Amino acid sequence: MSDNLAHALSGAGGGIISMMITYPLVAISSRLQVQKSNSLRKDEHYKNTVDAFVKIINREGPKGLYSGFASGIFGIAVTNGVYYYCYEAVKKLVTKQGQGPITTTQSMISGSLAGIAVVIATHPIWTVNTRMSVQRRTLSNKSKRPTTLQVFLYILKKEGIAGLYSGCKAAMILVMNPIIQYAIFENLKTRLVTSKGGLSGLDYFLLGALSKLCATIIMYPYILIKSRLQMSENTKERNIGVLENMRLVVKNEGIVGLYSGLNSKLLQSVLSSAFLFYAKEVLFDWSVWILVVLKARKSMQ
Repeated sequence: MSDNLAHALSGAGGGIISMMITYPLVAISSRLQVQKSNSLRKDEHYKNTVDAFVKIINREGPKGLYSGFASGIFGIAVTNGVYYYCYEAVKKLVTKQGQGPITTTQSMISGSLAGIAVVIATHPIWTVNTRMSVQRRTLSNKSKRPTTLQVFLYILKKEGIAGLYSGCKAAMILVMNPIIQYAIFENLKTRLVTSKGGLSGLDYFLLGALSKLCATIIMYPYILIKSRLQMSENTKERNIGVLENMRLVVKNEGIVGLYSGLNSKLLQSVLSSAFLFYAKEVLFDWSVWILVVLKARKSMQ
C-alpha cells in the first residue's frame, strides 16, 4: 500500500510540534505584518519583534502571545496533512512510482499541485487564525476571547465566502514558497545523500531551516499582502489585486513597508521548518507502524 497516508500523518504531527514551539512568533509576526504606520497611536505601534513581545506581555499577559492558538494548531495539521499527502502522491506519478531521485522540475510540479490543494482546503482556517492572532486585548478586559467557530461564523455572516477567502490570490502566488523551499531541500538532500550516504536528524533540521530561509526572503512581500487582505473587511481593497496593494504599501510606507515583520517571520519560519522536517522524519516510522496496527497498511516484513 502507498505511504502517502504515513507521510500525511507524520507531516501533520511534525507541523503540530513545530507550531507549538514557535506560535508566539507566529502571533508577533502577524501583528507586525498587518499594522500600518499611520493607523495606530505611537504607544500602540510595534517597532520590532522585541518591542512587540514586551508590549504584548505587559498589556495582555502571556495569553496574548497565544491568540488564535487552537486555530493555528488545527490549521497546520490540516495544511501539512493535505500538502504531504498530495505532494507524495504527485511525486510518485512524476517519478514513475517513486523510482530514482526527484528532479527540481518534478519537485516544482508536485509542490504546485499540492500547494493549490492546500490553499483551496485551508485558506479559511488561516483567515480566521490571522484575525484571532492580531486581536489586541488588555489584562483588565475580562471578557472571553471569541472562539475559532465564532470568528468563522462572524466572517461568514458579515462578508460571506469571499471574506473567508480574503487574500486567496496572494496565497495562490505563495504556492511558490513551498515549491522554492522543497526544490532547494530536495536538491541539497540529494547532494548530501550522494556525498554522505545517508542523513541524520540534524541534517534534516539544517536543510529545513536553510531551504525555508531562502523561500521566505524571496516571497515575503506576498506573505505580508496576504495577511493584510485576510484582515481587511474592505471589499474594494480585496478586489484591486495583489500588485496594486503592494504599490499602495510602497506609496504609503515605502519599500520597507513590504518587509514589516520580516525578522520575526524569518525566525519563526526557519525554526518551524527545521523542527517540522526533523519531527516528520522521526514520526514517519511511527506513522507506518500505527497504520500497520490499524490494518490500514501492509507490513513491510
